[in-house]
Amino acid sequence: MLRYYAAITEMDAALGRVFEKLKSTGLDEHTCIIFMGDNGWFLGEHGFTSKVLAYENSIRVPCIISGPEVASGISNELVLNIDIENPELVVFEELYNIHEDPEEMNNLIHDAFLNNVLNDLRSRLTTLKKEISDENTL
Repeated sequence: MLRYYAAITEMDAALGRVFEKLKSTGLDEHTCIIFMGDNGWFLGEHGFTSKVLAYENSIRVPCIISGPEVASGISNELVLNIDIENPELVVFEELYNIHEDPEEMNNLIHDAFLNNVLNDLRSRLTTLKKEISDENTL
């Protein structure tokens, strides 16, 4: 039990450092974080110390969502891994001028001046996805 509490305490501290860094750099205003863990672990509930049985203690997963438009609060609702959209389907577009902005601090994705560049990049990405998909088709 001591090792379990040591592990979650270290995870809490690590997440704290991530949130602090985002805040100190101003990135917290433009960043959404979804943190989910593995299924819960019995800590003696029902006389078990496992996570493979279908009791609520084992089914629940820890879930932390943080972002600029996310309200503060705690919910006791049951959260499952299937509640979050497949991360492979979520697309975050970013476009930077590496020469003038090597730290990648100014996302140019909404700059109307770059619409042609952006449309070209999207088209090239679509073509590459099709090529990769075709190569992996049985």
